[in-house]
Amino acid sequence: MKEDSDTSIALSSFNIMSLVYAMQDSDLVHLSYCEGKIVASLQNWFYTLAHDENRLRGLDTVDGSRKIVQSAADVTAVSQMADELNTLVLLIAQELQPDIPTSFPAWRAKVESEFLI
Repeated sequence: MKEDSDTSIALSSFNIMSLVYAMQDSDLVHLSYCEGKIVASLQNWFYTLAHDENRLRGLDTVDGSRKIVQSAADVTAVSQMADELNTLVLLIAQELQPDIPTSFPAWRAKVESEFLI
């Protein structure tokens, strides 16, 4: 996603891996016929981190050598990754259901009004 983005995202692969490693195992394990749920889990995790800077700044790298986020630029980069995942989820949703709202905030509001996320 980082490499395919139209925006330059200043996160190393190691930091991205560390962010995913910090997820709950239960959010990464899905039944084989529900593999698409991993995209939603990743989107939800990055959305959470992009909106909870204290939690984001508290995460350590996989090897425990340092905090993943060390600057304001890192916080911005995580938000950019969250935006990329939001766009991916929206594009998938629009492909599956063409009548959904065309912006991520409008789509998320629709989903949250219909279900508890």
